[in-house]
Amino acid sequence: MVTTPGKNFLGQRGFPTPDTTPETSACRTFRVPDNDDWLGLLMGAVEILTEEWAYYQWGSLTPVEAAAKWLEIFIEAQEGTGAIDCSMVPAPYWDDTSGDDAPAEAPADSQDWYGTWDGETFLESVSYVFLTGFLARLIGAQAAIKFLTIPRAFRVLIRQNPHGANLLLFLDGGLYKVINGYSPFDQIAEFLIASPGTELMLVVDSTHDPDSTPNADGDYVVDVIRTRLALEDVTPPNVRYYGTPPAFQTTYDGGSTWVDTPNQDVRHSPFAQYPHLGTSPDLRCDAAERMSKQLKDCITLMCNVADAAQAVTGLLELILLPEGLVGLLLDLFFTIANWIIDNGQAAILAAFTDTVYDDIKCALFCRLQPDGSITQTNLDAAWEAVKTLHSGTVATTIDEVRFLFTDNVFTNAGIKRTETGVCDDCTGTFDHTFDFATGQHGWTIVQGAYGGDPPHHFGGGIDGGGVYLEIKIGFPETSITDVYITYTVNDVRGNQPSADLYMNDALVAFANSGYASGTNHSETIHFTFDNVPCNGIHVNVGANTVTTCNIYAIEVKGLCADPF
Repeated sequence: MVTTPGKNFLGQRGFPTPDTTPETSACRTFRVPDNDDWLGLLMGAVEILTEEWAYYQWGSLTPVEAAAKWLEIFIEAQEGTGAIDCSMVPAPYWDDTSGDDAPAEAPADSQDWYGTWDGETFLESVSYVFLTGFLARLIGAQAAIKFLTIPRAFRVLIRQNPHGANLLLFLDGGLYKVINGYSPFDQIAEFLIASPGTELMLVVDSTHDPDSTPNADGDYVVDVIRTRLALEDVTPPNVRYYGTPPAFQTTYDGGSTWVDTPNQDVRHSPFAQYPHLGTSPDLRCDAAERMSKQLKDCITLMCNVADAAQAVTGLLELILLPEGLVGLLLDLFFTIANWIIDNGQAAILAAFTDTVYDDIKCALFCRLQPDGSITQTNLDAAWEAVKTLHSGTVATTIDEVRFLFTDNVFTNAGIKRTETGVCDDCTGTFDHTFDFATGQHGWTIVQGAYGGDPPHHFGGGIDGGGVYLEIKIGFPETSITDVYITYTVNDVRGNQPSADLYMNDALVAFANSGYASGTNHSETIHFTFDNVPCNGIHVNVGANTVTTCNIYAIEVKGLCADPF
């Protein structure tokens, strides 16, 4: 209550008179013991307001006018008359199978939303619920709200507070989820729910968080925000994932046509990533651990539920995306959860052993960026590396879930989760040197020759221009960080001899040496990369500006096991 200065002035007794009598009236419900004596005490306290001596002049009304108005109110209460119908009770959400024509309120003696639950049966009684304009306060164990759900997913909002009780969520009579109503301070908490049925019931549990304390009345409570449960609040109706692989699409004409909008796809777009954590020596390993744990938590969840909706409800909480974006993945959640259920939850759970998750961690670790993030290209390479190690159920499952567990989903897990990793079992780096004095080492000649006087090398001479020397090698896919090419150029005719580096048959780097005409020179050109998945290297050295060019060695550095 706000105390206006002067109202408690020394010597003033009774109630201050108001300024005016409002033209409209409203109802307030008191929760009192079901006993005439107690009701008599309440009415006796109110009757004092009908006496002139109970007031002192403060507002524009006189004590006589204030008492007269309260006498009118008191008589109406005693006789049950008056212009306001206090039998109407606010509806929590909707009351029919569509929700399209749900009233804002309904008669208290006919509504079927508020009540209590005896463990088997919902008992209608609004007395278990305190209603305000924006919430329904469930007071006491087993107080309940029951209503119908139509969307596949919706939001439940509660006001968590220091007196919060646990809230049990039942769907079609079965316990579905437990929501903690406690918070050390008042805050609105949002829970995304995927619905497999039609009847949702929220029940105050008899238990509560250990830190929760009863309110002044000795109650533990749950405040449920009374708002419409709408699908469009979770998944906008103008977007969808469609096709194989699933593409993010948007409709601008109400669904007549759909167009791919990859820049809005939360799986990949930068706006759906949390800020990165910088770099540190252990960051890549910690991020790999968190990513593998994210995958394990999600697969374990989907393998231990009764239906896809329960799996999706769990995924809505586990998948880490900035606020309001996770619901966009709803279609993918259902697709993947249904696939896992249909293809044998027990078999999938058994196939994904700790060894598999360790191999996934190492495959990720080898391909992470220095800040712990991962590109989709590198993630695709990691998936393929794991599939090579684990065929059958693991590989088949990876092919299904990889469209959900993408660069953003994994990168956000590396940022937001808190596990620390140990990657000693993952070979940290490799450094392999091909010394052509000792052999050809699997490199093939595209143009040029191998041999010459010991020490051997790739080389020769040119006459008439064109590419002078090309060699290439293929290997199991790995992540490359550095390539060094050691070679000599003799009798530069002018212009600039160069070295071209191709990875996966695509030109990725080019280096000019810039020597003057007539120069003979030996050099090592160094190409460096953050982390590039690669299964083949192609080197082109020399041009029509040199007489001879010989390659003596190539050194390749990368992450994890030596692929050569």
